[in-house]
Amino acid sequence: VGLDVCAFITVISESSSYYSDVVREANNTQEVVQCFTTTGKGSHVVLAITENTISLEKLLRTIQGWPGVTRTETHMVLSSYKNNNALLIP
Repeated sequence: VGLDVCAFITVISESSSYYSDVVREANNTQEVVQCFTTTGKGSHVVLAITENTISLEKLLRTIQGWPGVTRTETHMVLSSYKNNNALLIP
C-alpha cells in the first residue's frame, strides 16, 4: 500500500485541560490510526502509519502544533510479529 513507517508517538501536553483537544486532533488526522489515553510520561499515545520518514517528520510537526502539546516522543516500529485483534474470552 506504500505505507512503510509505523510509529508509536507519545504526546505530552501542558495539562489535562487539553486532553479533549488531543483526542479531537487525533480523530481528524488521517495518519493516526489509534489513540490511547495512558499513564506515565505522556497523556496520550497515538499509533501512526505514514508513507516514509519524511511524512512522519511532517506528522510530528503537525502533532507538536496541536493545542496544549509541549512535546512528543516517537518510537518507530522495526518489525511486527503479531497482529491479531481477536480477543480470547475464558
